[in-house]
Amino acid sequence: MNDLNPIELIDLKQQIEAKILHLTQSITSGVNVINSIGGYFKNKLDKYLKSEIKVHCKANRGHSMVSSEVHKLFQSTTITSFTDLVVEQYILTGQPSTRKFGNNNGAQTLLGLMNLFSNMYKLATAARKLEEFEITKLGDLAEELGRYYPQQYPLRRITPKLHNLIYHIPQIAKKYKTVGLFGEHSIESLHHRINQYDSIYCGISDPVQLN
Repeated sequence: MNDLNPIELIDLKQQIEAKILHLTQSITSGVNVINSIGGYFKNKLDKYLKSEIKVHCKANRGHSMVSSEVHKLFQSTTITSFTDLVVEQYILTGQPSTRKFGNNNGAQTLLGLMNLFSNMYKLATAARKLEEFEITKLGDLAEELGRYYPQQYPLRRITPKLHNLIYHIPQIAKKYKTVGLFGEHSIESLHHRINQYDSIYCGISDPVQLN
């Protein structure tokens, strides 16, 4: 570079600046695409959860789901419509350009995961004693989930809750012949009856007279 004359140095400097500008523009464009795609799916998910699952934002927990909402999410028709959110489609973003959103392979992978969750959910939340074949099925589903998740989502880690679902839920079912009877929904199901008794008896004065 020391052998270059001033004109060649100026020309080289302009070439480098042009390449830097082009790289900066490419990075900015890529970030904008990622943000627009992320915003697209976030808006679709927000609308879906609120309109179809009837999820309500609760204080500082965002889209926290209660048992009735989870129950709705794991119904077969809901799973299909939920995974349709990520099916490939082309959206008009300007005249005449379009942009592809979604991925059909990703949608099928999500469908498989949701079906595994759904089948385990039905067994793990049954508020009764499980039959032996159901305990075996729950264990088989857990093993399948333990293989399926890391294979299909290799960049995702196994969270503590997912670890419990894969390893410890089948152990509980095998030991106690139930999982659902330990769930909070079994206790919460008593709220309606307690409130009913409360409304009936709260206005009755105590018939016992103290001396």
